[in-house]
Amino acid sequence: MKIGDLIQKYRAEHDMSQRQFATMCGLSNGYISMLEKGKNPKTGQPVTPTLPKLKALADCMGMSLMEIFELVDDMPLDMEELANYSGNKMSAPASGDGQIGSLDMEIASLILQLSPEKKREAVNYLRYLAESADN
Repeated sequence: MKIGDLIQKYRAEHDMSQRQFATMCGLSNGYISMLEKGKNPKTGQPVTPTLPKLKALADCMGMSLMEIFELVDDMPLDMEELANYSGNKMSAPASGDGQIGSLDMEIASLILQLSPEKKREAVNYLRYLAESADN
């Protein structure tokens, strides 16, 4: 499967337009269109997302980078680059003293039980809460 096929399949399963999907992922509609078509319309060259953009796509679809690489066969997997990519590393939430609190563990446990779509909703809500806490 190509990355464009994966995106189209996800959008179809979730009844989303390219624009909706792009907005949800924080990417441009034009970029999503290029990925789905598999080439840059200006150059005709194949389009392969960078790791940060691939991570954004994976997060948006509720997948890990490794899951994307397992499903997609049109891009090489550079394990060294992937291992060094800080966007792929996740640190556990910690309280002020550096310890993971029971509330943090409960939140993480609940989120892990959600479907990919519900995880996205949870992340959006948590972002909203975090942003509103600053105001």
